[in-house]
Amino acid sequence: MSDLVNKLHNLAAIGMVGSPRDHIRKGLRGFPYRGRCFYWYIEGGNMYVIRVLHGKQDIAQQDFRFGTGRPGSP
Repeated sequence: MSDLVNKLHNLAAIGMVGSPRDHIRKGLRGFPYRGRCFYWYIEGGNMYVIRVLHGKQDIAQQDFRFGTGRPGSP
C-alpha cells in the first residue's frame, strides 16, 4: 500500500502526467501502475484522486458520477 501512496506523491510532484480521460469526465486523467489505475483531476495546483481501480476492471461514466459538472465534486 505504501508503494501506491508513494507513486501518487511522485505523480503529484511531477504535475500533468497520465492520459486524459475526457471521454469519461472532463479533466479526468488516468495512470496505470502495478495492476491498478489511478484516476484524478488537477484543480488550483492540487491533485484530487477520485478512484484507484484494478487495471483489468472495465470503467464507465457512472464510476465517476458526481453532483456537479467537474470530477470529484460532492
